[in-house]
Amino acid sequence: MTENTGRRVGPGWIIGLLLAGLLCGVASAASTPGQTELRDGWFLTRADAISGDGAQLSAAPPAKQAIAVKSMPATVLKALTDAGQLVDPYIGDNLARVDRTLWQHDWWYQTRFNAPAGQPRYSLVFNGISYRGEVWLNGQRVAGPETMTGMWRRNEFDVTGLIKPGEENRLAVRIQPEQRTPGMNLAPGMSKGQGEGVDLADTWVDWINFRFLGDSKSMASWLPDKNGGITGRVYLTWGGPVTLRHPYVASVLPLPRKDTAALSVYVDAANQSKVAVSGVLRGTISRAGKPDLTLEKAVTLAAGETRELSFTPADTPALKVTHPDLWWPYIWGDPALYHLSLRFDTQGKVSDDTQTDFGIRSVTGHRDNTRLFPELPFKDGGSFYLQINGRDYPVRGAAYTPDLFYGHDPKRLQAVIAYAKDMGINLLRQEGKFLDDDLLTLADREGIPVMRGLVCCGAWEQWDRWDAQDHQVARDTVRSVLRELRGHASAALWANGSDGMPPEDVLADYRQILTDLHWQNAVVDTLSQRNRDWSGIHMSGPYTWRAPVFWFDGKFSGARGSVAEEGSDEIVPPPESLKKFIPADSLWPVNPVWEVHGGSVPGNSTLDGLRLAVTKRYGAPANAEDFARRAQLAIYEGVRAQFEAYSALDWQEHKFTVYWMLNSPWPSFFGQLFDWYLKPGGAYFGAKKALRPLSVVSDYYASGDHHKAVIRLVNQTLNSHSGLQVRATVYDLQGRVLHEEKTGALRVAAQDSEPVMTLPRFDQAGVWFIRLRLSDSQGQLLTENVYWQSRTDDQPDLAPLKDVLASMKLRQTAWADFSALQTMPAVRLESSLKEVSGADSTLSASEKQRRFVIRLTNPTSHVAFFVRATLTAPGSDQEVLPISYDDNYITVWPHETRTVTATTDALPAGSQPGLHVDGVNVP
Repeated sequence: MTENTGRRVGPGWIIGLLLAGLLCGVASAASTPGQTELRDGWFLTRADAISGDGAQLSAAPPAKQAIAVKSMPATVLKALTDAGQLVDPYIGDNLARVDRTLWQHDWWYQTRFNAPAGQPRYSLVFNGISYRGEVWLNGQRVAGPETMTGMWRRNEFDVTGLIKPGEENRLAVRIQPEQRTPGMNLAPGMSKGQGEGVDLADTWVDWINFRFLGDSKSMASWLPDKNGGITGRVYLTWGGPVTLRHPYVASVLPLPRKDTAALSVYVDAANQSKVAVSGVLRGTISRAGKPDLTLEKAVTLAAGETRELSFTPADTPALKVTHPDLWWPYIWGDPALYHLSLRFDTQGKVSDDTQTDFGIRSVTGHRDNTRLFPELPFKDGGSFYLQINGRDYPVRGAAYTPDLFYGHDPKRLQAVIAYAKDMGINLLRQEGKFLDDDLLTLADREGIPVMRGLVCCGAWEQWDRWDAQDHQVARDTVRSVLRELRGHASAALWANGSDGMPPEDVLADYRQILTDLHWQNAVVDTLSQRNRDWSGIHMSGPYTWRAPVFWFDGKFSGARGSVAEEGSDEIVPPPESLKKFIPADSLWPVNPVWEVHGGSVPGNSTLDGLRLAVTKRYGAPANAEDFARRAQLAIYEGVRAQFEAYSALDWQEHKFTVYWMLNSPWPSFFGQLFDWYLKPGGAYFGAKKALRPLSVVSDYYASGDHHKAVIRLVNQTLNSHSGLQVRATVYDLQGRVLHEEKTGALRVAAQDSEPVMTLPRFDQAGVWFIRLRLSDSQGQLLTENVYWQSRTDDQPDLAPLKDVLASMKLRQTAWADFSALQTMPAVRLESSLKEVSGADSTLSASEKQRRFVIRLTNPTSHVAFFVRATLTAPGSDQEVLPISYDDNYITVWPHETRTVTATTDALPAGSQPGLHVDGVNVP
């Protein structure tokens, strides 16, 4: 049997795919124990649109007005959209036009299913509902809001006495969306709560614009249904009297040695019967190429008893493993996984079994002794950092978000993870929004550490408003979420609070849960400096565009220390994507239709900062396409500089940065490194350039008196490198070489950087290009990095920030001027496209994967700047997506050829894609 909360099984990656053959079918008695996901055949009806109670609705077919749910899980909005009941809510201002009272109605979900005959026990498992639920089966009430309240609580109900074995069963679930939505706790003038109660649902806070989606008065952002519905997978499970749940393997390494590991195995066993049951818990730990470890223990459970069972090195010497294969983050090595199988035998039969994959590794949190922010009133002012398997782990992360309607799309998720790895992102942050653990399962396999924590700014941080039910929901939710998270190899860091820090009684509850569940990874209590204590992580922002010099100057708090979130809430996708969700009649100028897709904060929602940066630095755009193209330049610069600074500058001040965000929950302008349509833009390629294993980096003349640029050789690998050479060439806008110099043979230590040269200013050129090339000892080019500089410098405002909202505004006292880029001589590149054999993917290569080499030749004496090569679908001008390029937004120098390699599995075999090439001065 698979583990019945939707956990992963064996080397496969998502449980739903493994169970496809069982869906809604009748399993034979020989399949004991087992489970089936109730995914298909559901219907949705608004409760006040039909008559009948749960007893009637769980014993009769759906009403005529019920809509078929395409696939479960599904929120109300997801189901209505999939059924064609709404005009595409992701386009234009359609979502703002949806009935805003959907959340004020209850909703009935109904389905029917067959249950296998001859099983001693049957259970229904709900992996998530929002926000209150009532469950009816075959005319009988199973549970109500007394237990079915809370967004991320897992619920399991014994329905042995209600099921009809070997027959059709009818299930009805009544859902009440979130009702008690408080305003955002950053809203000015909010009164203190008096324990009146809230609903501990997630919030979209500044992800979506409360002017159109939510309530402007209280600054609370929410969808018309408040994400009400069934948000997690639903299962029917069956088997013997004893169930096994939540398998978990903790590992301890005798660091700094890694040649042995001590494992402890835990599982929750529950006797669902009314009599005592004796049996044997048996287990196997396996990995290809390693000897199996066998586990066995006699157990007696009293009637109705639930108990955690364990195997530890003290009672099972085989759990002292020698020469283990360790789970490493992908940037360092192989994310090796082991497999645990457990079963409970009683009276010669298997009562239940469960399986999980796990990694042997160590993830710990530490605090250094730096006091980067002496103005903060904390005795211990050091910065937080992670160690993985005893090594300092430099976090270059980004924040992940699921779909706005909480849609489950395994293929899309796989593309998101592939993009993260392709860029070099090495940690994913989740702030709330904990769907079933597909993300964690994939992160385990692909070697990406994950940081999870509770969501900020709304009900989850308004503790003075909580009533007794909220406290219970909070405890149950944290226990459910941590049970899911703890067993994953990718689980690295848990945050008890985000912007806030829980009061002592709540914090004590959370800490006790972590102890009870044998949490083996890092923990912080808050991610913000604006609290009574300090975890070594801050969130000073910025949350809008900042000039590259901001990140290298050393004067700004957001550019140093360990930062839980920073970047820009104002990201415009490339014009091809922009035109997909902004209708033609609303494309220009920026208007309320754009604002529907913006963040909440005034200024961010209207793209004030990005528009200012583009206009001041690159010239006023003529139309939407012009704006989007110029925006890619500014965004590329800002994202690249953030990650470069944390990679190139000293470890003491640059241990941990998380870009806000990796992706967007819908087509939007809110922080994202690639857009909703999976099109990589300036942010994507800026991050990818900065996070290459070996690179050469300029500090944008940010040092000292700004009269020289410091060039650094950066090594982000675990090995030292010798015999390297850096060549710097400076060009003017006409393509003339103004300066060139190169170093001798260089050595750079592992995870280190070295200043290797300085460059003077070339103010006489007005605007100039700095071309930096890194070659190996054989003269082979390893990487190239291009910077553009102007006679005038960006000068960020040094005034202290008054509050968090101030970090969401762009403030500069002087601006770089790149408007002359628009006067560069036009260059027509010669291009060719050729398919080559072999695959090159950050995820496991599929048979469908195809690889193409694009050659771009510049036959002129001028520079072709910021050139984007796009592989297009056959017979279309739309880019093939998802896709990986080894580089893009490149510069093709006079009389030179550059190649770009594109890899995708989105092209049918035998089809011939097209090629589109453009750039700042490439028509």
